[in-house]
Parts: sequence; C-alpha cells; structure tokens
Amino acid sequence: SGQTYKGAIFWDTEIFMLPFYLNTDQKSAKSIILYRIKGLEGAKRKAQSYGFQGAFYAWESQEDGYDACTDYNVTDVITGRHVRTYFKDKQVHISGDVVYAIDAYIERIKDFDILKQGALEVILEVARFYLDYGVYVPLRDRFEVWDVLGPDEYHERVHNNAFTNQLFKFVFGIVLKYEAFFKEMDAQFFHQLIAKLAYDKPLKLIHLYHQKIYIKKENHAGIIEQFDNYFKLKDIKLNDLLNQRIHQNEYLGGHGLAGDTKIIKQADVITMLYLFKDLYHVETMEKNFLYYEPKTEHGSSLSASMYALIGCMIGQPDYAYPLFMKSATVDLTGNSKQYAGGIYIGGTHPAASGGAYMTAIYGFAGLHIGKELSVKPKLPKTIEQISFHISHLGKLFKVVVNKNDYSIKEVTHD
Repeated sequence: SGQTYKGAIFWDTEIFMLPFYLNTDQKSAKSIILYRIKGLEGAKRKAQSYGFQGAFYAWESQEDGYDACTDYNVTDVITGRHVRTYFKDKQVHISGDVVYAIDAYIERIKDFDILKQGALEVILEVARFYLDYGVYVPLRDRFEVWDVLGPDEYHERVHNNAFTNQLFKFVFGIVLKYEAFFKEMDAQFFHQLIAKLAYDKPLKLIHLYHQKIYIKKENHAGIIEQFDNYFKLKDIKLNDLLNQRIHQNEYLGGHGLAGDTKIIKQADVITMLYLFKDLYHVETMEKNFLYYEPKTEHGSSLSASMYALIGCMIGQPDYAYPLFMKSATVDLTGNSKQYAGGIYIGGTHPAASGGAYMTAIYGFAGLHIGKELSVKPKLPKTIEQISFHISHLGKLFKVVVNKNDYSIKEVTHD
C-alpha cells in the first residue's frame, strides 16, 4: 500500500486476496470481478498500444484499467540511474490471473449471470491476447510463449515460463468450458457474442492450440524448469550471492547479481504447483519445493505463503510454519524488503495477509471446498487449534480443527 504503488490493483488481489473474500464477504468478491470487467476497455487499449489484439490487463491498475506502471521502476543505488524493468510489458500472466479469478468466483458462488454481465467477454478477449502473444512453432508442432516475465522478477524476458504457459493453457481451456456451457444453456447469447466480437477465427485457433501449448514436464530428477535454459544458469547459494552486494539495497534483477544465477525473487514454479495442484502429484511438489526454496530470496511478500501451502501439501507443516509466520507478521515485524534498488517501497501488505489466511485454513486446517466442506488437518506442533467461519452455498459454517479432532457446524440464528 506504499505510495510507490500509487494505490493500484495488482495480481495480488485475484490470487492472494480473493480467496478470503470468497469465504467471508462474497459481495466484495463480486466487486473484485466487476472491477476487472469495468477495466476491459483499458486492457484492450493497453494491448493495442503494444501491437496486440485482445485484453492485456494493467500491472498497476487504476480506476478505469489504466496502467500506472512505468518502464523504469527501479533506481540503481550505486549510480543513481533509472533501471529499465519489464513489469508493465512482459508480465503477461496478469491477464490469465484475472481469468483464473473469474472462474474461481463462478465455481464457488455459482453466479453464472456474471458471465453475461461482461465476464465472458473478458475471458474471450484475454484468450485473444494470448493467441496473439504466443507463437506456434511448426518445427516442434507446439504453441510457445516467448519473451515474458514470470512471478520471479529477477529473470527478465525469458521463454516458456512454466507458470505463464500453464496459465495460457488454462485460459484456452476456460473458453472451451464456457463455450460448452452456453451451447447447452443459452446458445443464442453465445453465438451473438461471438458474432459481435468477430471471434469465429480465434475460437477455431483456441480449439487447435489448446492441446499444443508447451507445458514443461519434470526432468529426470522430478524438477520442472522455471523457464527455458534456467538449468544452465550459475548455481550459487543465496547467502553467497547476497554477500557480493556493494549496497544492501542493490537490485538483484535484470542486469543485477541474480540475473545469471538460479537465485529467484519469489515463488514461481511453486505458485504454479499450488494454483494447478490437481494437475501434479505430491511427489512432484515435494521435489520442486526442496529444489527451489533454498534458491528463493523471498524478496516479495507474496512468496512465503505459496511455499507454506505446498509445504503443508507435502506433509511438512512444521517446515511451513515459519514461512506462514513470515507472511502473517510482515506488517508487525517490519522485516519485509523496504527498497527496490533506490526506490522506497514501504506500506502495508494485505496480499501477504491473504496468503497467511490461505495457509492457515487450506494448509494447516486442510479445508477442502466441494459440494460439502471437509478438512484434512496438518497442524504444526506450535498450533493447538484453528477455528474460523466460512460462507458456503448461502450458509455460514464454523470450522474447528485441533490435534485430535475437528468439527464443521452450520451456524444458525434464532
């Protein structure tokens, strides 16, 4: 919330904060989705400004979807010069994050009407942008995504970031999902929207490329490469890299110290594994957790909670606990990164709080939301009990989890 961020809306809202609102304040959850619908025209203007079709959502979104992010977001603390960054123009995962949130909202709230209120058009325009941004490579008969910046902002302009590519496939899949939905429920609306948006050709391409998107697989050691040629980068311990700094606020990304190493700013592959957890075995999660966590600076307050969640999923809640505390106490301890190069960040960290909330109820309490609520507790030694309320399908429930038992009871009012 620091002044550096200009009061902007980031992907933090969709990925780290929306889950809280879906459980506790569904009116606000809908407002988050409506905000992105309102910003569609701004997202289309941004895409056009870079020569693309479709909707490229703002990295630092303002009231009308205008992107307040600049091309020079960091100052070199040694020279005082502005450093070119690629947050605004290469973090294309932001558009997929919006679609991920829309689908999560609809699946949870069953508010299918919002699709006709602009959400389906957002999905279609994001997919159009992804079609235009990605590259079909005939030699390999696959659809690739070049020149991007993933959640790890220390490695810029990479090809086939695993997280980003997975989002591309997800977005195309969501188009096909709602195409099937509307052909059964309201074919006339769907066909009229396709005609209005001149979407016949993009829809055919989505059908073609959905199964051709390059998704990185585990190597012989079970590790998913964060992006093309990541494994060829210099292997160095985090503390050894930090000890090379001339100034403690030195920016490590871009042409900085981390750029040609395997040290990453924040959870990247691990974020992908959590968001798409149904696609991966727990053994893959464990191997990638053990590989990437020592290489992660946690230079973003968004990072620790993703590792904590995966830590719980692999049966290591005691390993996850200090990562949970790092997120939960970030605004109490003041231990978060205060500078990006020479730029003071400051402010509070509501998305980190959202990540801590997710860790507490989905990680430690093991909450699963299906037709019914269920829990599979993984409490660390330091936590005796967790209790919370959750709204589900129009009802309010109280969940209590302790070392030996748990209960899920509907809260009724006399």
